[in-house]
Amino acid sequence: MGKIDMHFLDRIKPEFSSDSDGCLPNQSLLQKIETNATQQLTHATPYAILNFPQRTAT
Repeated sequence: MGKIDMHFLDRIKPEFSSDSDGCLPNQSLLQKIETNATQQLTHATPYAILNFPQRTAT
């Protein structure tokens, strides 16, 4: 196995944090993460298995 880069954060940027310490993500950041993951999945997954049920909010 080869080396991998690791990145560490001190805090989440204020505009993406739901707390003043920058430890908890807000809805905007969570939406961006979900959108990015969905786009990557769409490009990496064959069309035949893309038709999966959408997750419902809890």
